[in-house]
Amino acid sequence: MCIECGADDAGVSRAGVLDAEADFFEKWLEQGLHGSMRFLERKVDARRDVGSRGMLEGAKSVVTVLKSTGGFDSHTKAEKQTITLWDTVASYARRLDYHVFMKNMLHEILDRVKEEVPGVRARVLVDSAPVLERAWAVRAGLGFTGYNTCLVHPLFGSAVVLGEIMLDIDVTGAADDTNTPAGKYSRDYCADCGLCIKACPTGALVEPGLLDAGRCISYLLGEYDGDIDPGLKKAIGVRIFGCDACQTLCPLNEVECKPDPDWDTGPADEWKAIRLEDLPALSDREIARVVEHTPLERLGMKRLRRNIAIALSNLNV
Repeated sequence: MCIECGADDAGVSRAGVLDAEADFFEKWLEQGLHGSMRFLERKVDARRDVGSRGMLEGAKSVVTVLKSTGGFDSHTKAEKQTITLWDTVASYARRLDYHVFMKNMLHEILDRVKEEVPGVRARVLVDSAPVLERAWAVRAGLGFTGYNTCLVHPLFGSAVVLGEIMLDIDVTGAADDTNTPAGKYSRDYCADCGLCIKACPTGALVEPGLLDAGRCISYLLGEYDGDIDPGLKKAIGVRIFGCDACQTLCPLNEVECKPDPDWDTGPADEWKAIRLEDLPALSDREIARVVEHTPLERLGMKRLRRNIAIALSNLNV
């Protein structure tokens, strides 16, 4: 059903308590590794138990749906004569905002479930509630969590985005709707590598599987509202949104995959034609139009212009 609705993979797990995963998350919060994201400190109990009142009371199943973003670019700044807006944005964000695309797909899946099971209670989630989505993806058999803290899928590597449907019925017997080759990889694969840790420009991966979000470029450009530490600005390079550094060098991302053409109807041609140095001259209205319906729209103009200024300061460094 999920694949028919456009998912690249999907898995089902029995809803329950994520004790080990929630303990790790709470310790991460206690260490202050979540930067300024104080919202993560709320509803901790809901992350531990998706069947609690804060999520879907009485939940029995979690359906995790996966979509490939199409892989990563491997070029470096030195290999590019001209840096365009396209080059400054993380691979997953160079198209329509996945939150909208994924949510529409999940509701289509849920509509089919409701046709078969009238009266089913459900909740659709796309990065919009306190849920440990990578933990549920692992439980659903969709991969493992790598040293870079990303979910690694056997076919698509870490170039994926996730969404969940919580149901108050047990559908774990329907878990055959999957493209995942069982047991192809495990986290043991990372033990002989560690390239992601070495590749992080700011040293945000402080140890295998432990991220200091306050130093992560994706966080600094996408979540942090203040003035970025001058000591980190140079490491940001010519990025305006997101960072693929810890994923680009991962051997498990040496896969060929293409994003859904219905999702990939984004701003590619226009973004490839706009040079980084031309962005400051654009009006707020022009920039808003250029990033409309993409993840960059969520930044707001103040953060977007801050990020552009940092990227420009690193352009000729």
